Amino acid sequence: MNAQLIGLALRRTLTPTFALAAAAILAAATQLRWAPEQLWNGGGATHVPGWARQGLWTIGALTLLPVLVHKAASTIPRWRAGEVDWLAKSPANRGGILLSTWCGAALAAAVVVAMIALAAELAARSSEPALRLVSRLPAPNGALIDDDAHLNWSVGARAARGGDLLRVGVVMIASQPSADVVVSALRRAGDGTVRRNDTHAHVVAACELEVAVPAGDGALELELKREQPGAIVALDGGGVAWLTPIESARTISVDLAVNMWLATVAWLGLALGCGAWVSPLLALLTLLCVSLFSWIGASTVLDAWWPWGAVPDALDLSSRGISAGPPTIPRVLGALACVALGLLLARIDVATWRRNA
Repeated sequence: MNAQLIGLALRRTLTPTFALAAAAILAAATQLRWAPEQLWNGGGATHVPGWARQGLWTIGALTLLPVLVHKAASTIPRWRAGEVDWLAKSPANRGGILLSTWCGAALAAAVVVAMIALAAELAARSSEPALRLVSRLPAPNGALIDDDAHLNWSVGARAARGGDLLRVGVVMIASQPSADVVVSALRRAGDGTVRRNDTHAHVVAACELEVAVPAGDGALELELKREQPGAIVALDGGGVAWLTPIESARTISVDLAVNMWLATVAWLGLALGCGAWVSPLLALLTLLCVSLFSWIGASTVLDAWWPWGAVPDALDLSSRGISAGPPTIPRVLGALACVALGLLLARIDVATWRRNA
């Protein structure tokens, strides 16, 4: 890699005009109210920081990150327009030139993502304890239909600690106005001892039921049962969210920043390669379509590997004061694969450059 080329790509991506525009957009967004007026006057005010954090991240992602991707896609057309001669004569390896250029763009993306994170925390103004999503655990399809019905299933999660939380979503079929249910977490130790925590809830609409994990070792079981006759209550099919407490809600933006940066550097690598073959705008639109397909399309075996696949869920969780956690290893490997593919596409194109201009 070449430090001068990295610096050149950084300066061209993060121009003073773009930096000032990004700061102005984010500063204006911090002044917006992200909740209904009544929530600022009491009642549900605890939700405002989460909505503000989600709103700033959404605005930043939609307005600033596409500009970075378009700039990356414009790199090779710019070289062809007037810089191919001196780049072709450069003693640097052509693969090294491309890698250095991508690194400079990735550094610019890190600066932009950090700006969004700072603005999000200025808008949220909250450092209270929060929760982090550890994993989504399986849950069966089932419903409490009869008065004495109950559901019981194992969720594993042996590593869960006492004080962690399990959340399961339920929906109500309004055969009656409401239902009183109890959700229990049970942990069976090796000596046969059973520890349990119960949460009683009055269900009148779709909601999430939360129960604390009992202390100790061993696999976890969940049980859902009705306490008295009432409406039909069914699991919503979303599984069980395993959550662990974190000290500060600011960690939500840290984890979001890492996930967003990983997605962005993958886009930058692909944009650099696609821009060698199609127009920068078409490259940007192509990557947008690929991302949208992974977000709203049918589930595929690649879902766990797309580096941008976690972004929508992370934004949704942030509105509820929950961190999505750092990127998983498959998503990191997926990002590296996207960057490698993009650089390969670009390398095939620049192989036609003249060595002697």
